[in-house]
Amino acid sequence: MKKFFALIVAVCFALSAMAETEFTFTSAADINQTKDGYTISLAQGSNTQNAPVFQNPYYNSENHPEMRMYLGNTITVSGENLTNIQMVFAKSGASNKEYTGLIASDGDLVSGGTSTDATDWKVDSWTGNATSVVFTLTGKGQRQIQRILIDGEPIVIIPDEPDPLPTRDDLDGDFVYSEPTAIFPKDTTVLKAEYAFIDNNILVHCDMGSIIKGTDTTSAFFNCNANYTLTFEATKEIKGLAISGMVRKQFNAEVDHGTIEFCSPGELEEDYEGNPVVIIKDINETSVTISCPKQVRCYAVRVYFDANPTEELDCDGGSTGGETIFLEFDKADAVYESEISEDEGKPNYTIYLMQESNPEYPYITLDLYPAAQGDLTGTYEMENGSLGETTWYQYGESALDRTWMDEDGMVAVSKEGAVYKISGFLTCDDTNTYNFSFTGEMPFYTDDEYYPEGIHDVNEAIGATKILRDGQLIILRGEKTYTSSGIEIR
Repeated sequence: MKKFFALIVAVCFALSAMAETEFTFTSAADINQTKDGYTISLAQGSNTQNAPVFQNPYYNSENHPEMRMYLGNTITVSGENLTNIQMVFAKSGASNKEYTGLIASDGDLVSGGTSTDATDWKVDSWTGNATSVVFTLTGKGQRQIQRILIDGEPIVIIPDEPDPLPTRDDLDGDFVYSEPTAIFPKDTTVLKAEYAFIDNNILVHCDMGSIIKGTDTTSAFFNCNANYTLTFEATKEIKGLAISGMVRKQFNAEVDHGTIEFCSPGELEEDYEGNPVVIIKDINETSVTISCPKQVRCYAVRVYFDANPTEELDCDGGSTGGETIFLEFDKADAVYESEISEDEGKPNYTIYLMQESNPEYPYITLDLYPAAQGDLTGTYEMENGSLGETTWYQYGESALDRTWMDEDGMVAVSKEGAVYKISGFLTCDDTNTYNFSFTGEMPFYTDDEYYPEGIHDVNEAIGATKILRDGQLIILRGEKTYTSSGIEIR
C-alpha cells in the first residue's frame, strides 16, 4: 500500500513538473511577474524614451487595452530548465506603426509571422536549454504582448471575428420618436475607420470617420472625413435634421434626399463651430446620406419627423477676429527627427525659420512629414497631417511665449538649385494668422547634431524637443511637459 501511494506521489510530482505556466498582461502590474519558479520582466532596454507600458489608447476601443512594447524593449524570462517558451504578440494599436522584429539571446526562436493589426495575434516560439533568455524588439515599430506560455502545448490562435456593424434590421419598428429626436456621439472611440451606431433608434453610418470621447477641454463628436459619406436612417420617414458641430473651411456637401443648407467659411476665414452648421429640409424618406468633400464634425444632431427644422444657421460661431500678420525670415535650419521618424515609420523634419540678426526670437517652428527622406519639396497641410501639431510661432524669450498652430496651416516648399523657398500661413491659438516666407539656402542637421550645439540655448532646445511617450506625442519645454495641444501635464 505504501509502495502504491509512493508511486502515485511520484507520478503527480512528474506531472506537476511538466505542467505549463502561463503569464498574461492585463494590467500595469504585469510588467514584472513571478509564478511557479519562473520570472517574467519587461524592460526599457536600449529604447532611450519609452519603456513598456499598459494603456488603453484613445484610438482603441475600451475592450482592447494593450501592454505596448517599443523598439529596443526587452522581455527577460528566467527560471530553471527553460526549454520551451511561446509568446503571443500583435501589432500595436497605434496607427502607422510597423510590427517590430524579435531576437533571442540564446536558443532557437521561430517567428509566427508579421501581425497586420491589433487583433491579428501571432505566436513566436523559442526552444533551447537555459536558465535565462532575453528577447529584444528589433527593426522599427512596436508590438503588444498578450501572454507567455512556458512548457505548454502548441498555442493555436483562433482569429477574433469583429463585431458586425449595426444595420437597419437592428432598429425597433415600434419605437416612438420624439420631435425632434436627438443623436449624440456614442461613448466609444473609433479612429479613421468605417463605423455605425444606433442612438434613439436612429442608425448612424459613416464609411470613413472617427468617434472621439469628450475631455476636459474638447467636446465629444463623431465626424465624416473629407470625400466620404454620412447616413442617418430611421424606421419613420424623416422630414429634416440639424447638425450642431463644426465644418471645415470652404465646406460644401450634397444630399441624396431633400435640400441642404450649410455654413461655408471662405478661404481666408477659419473653420466654423455653430448650432447648427448644417440643416437639411424636405427629406421625406426614412434615410438621408450626406456626401462631404470637406469634413463635418457632429456634436449633436436633431432629427425632425413632423416638420422641417425651424433653427437658423449659426455661421458666426467660429469667428475669432484675429489679426493677419506677415513675417519674413532670412535664416532656416532643417532638423531630421530620427527617433520620431523611426518610430512612426515615415520621415519627420523640424524646420526653424528665424532672423540671422537675432536667431533667439521671433521664429517659427514647422513640423513636416515629407513624402521621402531628404526631399522637403511639396505642400504640407494641417488637415491631412503632413503639417504636424508641433508647429508654433515663438514671439518672446520664454518657452511659454509662443502660440501654437490650432485652427489651420499650410506650408509650401520649393527648391531651385541650392536655394529653398518656404512660404505659408499658420492660424494659431492666439486667434492670429501668421503669413511667412523665406528664400535662401537651408542646412540640414540630425537632431543629435542640432539640439546640443544649435542656435538655441539648452532650455530652448529642450523646449523644441518632441518625444513619443506611451504612444502619445509629448513636448518638453524647459522643465515642463505638455501635450501636443499645449496642455501642461502635471
